[in-house]
Amino acid sequence: IIREELFSALVRLESDLKLKEQISEQLSNSFQQREAFRESQLSYLLRHTHLDGETMRSKLGQIDMAWVDEGFQIGVLQYRGTAAVMGHTEFLARIQDELAHVPDHCRDRHAIVLDKENQVVIIAEQAELFSYMTERISGAGYFLYSMGLSECTHGVERLQPAYTEALEALKYTFLQSGPGSVGYESICHKNKDFTVPLATIQRIANMLGTDRNKEMSTLLLEILDMKSVARFDIGYIEALSKALNEHVFDKVFHVYGG
Repeated sequence: IIREELFSALVRLESDLKLKEQISEQLSNSFQQREAFRESQLSYLLRHTHLDGETMRSKLGQIDMAWVDEGFQIGVLQYRGTAAVMGHTEFLARIQDELAHVPDHCRDRHAIVLDKENQVVIIAEQAELFSYMTERISGAGYFLYSMGLSECTHGVERLQPAYTEALEALKYTFLQSGPGSVGYESICHKNKDFTVPLATIQRIANMLGTDRNKEMSTLLLEILDMKSVARFDIGYIEALSKALNEHVFDKVFHVYGG
């Protein structure tokens, strides 16, 4: 072995390795920039409802999501654990890690972004991806998330309506005893013709401070009967909540203080 030739070869190898590291770092930075750009564009598209189809098509084309025109589904995931346990960044990272295990043919055409409520929004071409996620959510307590699903649809103009459908479906997971998913098609025909029982709520308010606990409990069970709640649109629960806040809880705070 000629020492000078060995030294020269080692110097070349070291130089090649450094160059490869630089290229790898540049590619990594470029990928991160592309992902950040994609997320910002998607976030913009979901928030701005006034955009026309041509503008949306152009913006989706810039982030390699022209496939939305062919067909897609949207899922919105919400963490069901304590906020202190998991931050938004970790939440997103866990979902991304979970998506890395979906079947190969489902992995190509999908995108993921946090919305303004820090819920994870997944847009995917293959509905099978969401079937996999639903199985994971319904599993043995490991995957503590709830998910609302839009209907399968197509066309860039349907992006925001589908997102709205997924958000509406997500509300209904409140009625589930544990983590799970709800599809928009299962709740879109719920009865919206309901009347909030204000007289009953007022009766409960009038009993505050008395020893009529049993009677109050009976009335609460009457207005929160699960059969009635399940029959009506989620607006019924929202209206009940508003009425209880105004007529019962506000009265308690007014009389007894915070």
